[in-house]
Amino acid sequence: MLRGWILSLTAAALLTAGAETLLPKTGGVRKAGQLVCGLIMILVLLQPAAARPRVDWAARLTEYRAEAGLYAAGLEETDEMLLQTIIEERSGAYIEEAAAGQGISCRVTVTCARGEGDAYPVPRGARVAGDLTEGQRRQVTVLLERELGIDGASVIWDTGEA
Repeated sequence: MLRGWILSLTAAALLTAGAETLLPKTGGVRKAGQLVCGLIMILVLLQPAAARPRVDWAARLTEYRAEAGLYAAGLEETDEMLLQTIIEERSGAYIEEAAAGQGISCRVTVTCARGEGDAYPVPRGARVAGDLTEGQRRQVTVLLERELGIDGASVIWDTGEA
């Protein structure tokens, strides 16, 4: 391709040089002839740029929009997971502090999910670890129901260290 372009450029230079020698030495015809020869040289110089494949900008824009949509969906999913993790951790810590205020030592892990119509993940269940008496379990269950709306049937009790 480069060789062909150089040959075209050389041929155009020879052609325009020959044409300029045939032009009169002065006058408007010479100026018009020089203008035409200059345009021919410019066209030959720009030939590789004109021969490049055309870019389908509409297709490129469509691809870009599709990629941006996938990226945005991925970000939404990541945001959702982060929000759920934050709610779970803070809810568990809140119940642990409330239980500690009643003299109960336990470790609470809250699980959240988004239901139909929920704008954000809502606590749905909990796992409570600790060596608790039946009375302490009732107190923690009341805390979970009152503060987070977690039904006592959705609580899993683990015995052992909190």
